[in-house]
Amino acid sequence: DITERKQVEETLRQNQECLNLALEAAQMGVWDWDLQTNGIFWSPECYKILGVDSCDGTLAAFTKVVHPEDLPRIMKAMDETLANRTPYAVEYRIIRSGGQVRWVANVARPHYDADGKPLRLLGTIQDITLRKAAEATLRESEEKFRQLVDTITDVFWITSPDQLQVLYISPAYERVW
Repeated sequence: DITERKQVEETLRQNQECLNLALEAAQMGVWDWDLQTNGIFWSPECYKILGVDSCDGTLAAFTKVVHPEDLPRIMKAMDETLANRTPYAVEYRIIRSGGQVRWVANVARPHYDADGKPLRLLGTIQDITLRKAAEATLRESEEKFRQLVDTITDVFWITSPDQLQVLYISPAYERVW
């Protein structure tokens, strides 16, 4: 009787389908770096995010898509993660095959053997280009606001919606009062 095995297989298939949908919706891929062989597994989403059709499964293949200015920083973070047994979390730029620069976030957790030797780094990669663009737009807007309010000669202030807390007072306040 293989009924139980078929039920387990169906549950596994449904779980895989849910995971695939979540990864696609989040624009996220999963990767697994085997530190013993130096081989890297990429889920199909990783290829899409990185803008490559194939990969030879090596760290060198991955580093080819990383923006050259960001590569030393992310490699240092990987080394520190493995040495300190801490989670890996870094945001950096990639350059896709057509020259398009995109932002990604990498989060990973190291795994060790019984002797404390690092075996693998298992992680996710997520396209965060839209978030980075929104952050840049917000910074520009805040800078324009700051320039405007710092040069206005009138006294004004900004309070919390309940008017119990003063959030900002213009520099002209000191000059006038």
